Amino acid sequence: MQWVFDSKDKDNPYSGQGGHQLSVADVDGDERDEIIYHAMVVDDDDRGLYSTSLRHRHALHVGDFDPTRPGLKVFGAHDK
Repeated sequence: MQWVFDSKDKDNPYSGQGGHQLSVADVDGDERDEIIYHAMVVDDDDRGLYSTSLRHRHALHVGDFDPTRPGLKVFGAHDK
């Protein structure tokens, strides 16, 4: 094991941001993959990198869905 990312602390801004699946992609352009766990991203060195604060999702897809626009896109479905 190289590292552990634990968001169970309710004061952690990444707490509750995960969901039922994850994706892996290089979201920050450093040629190392990050873990995209629904409303949050964990960097390759165990740090929280981004969070949308949209919390728990039920579906997540990451890819270059629109090649006419640069960069990765994320599609997700949320409960209300």
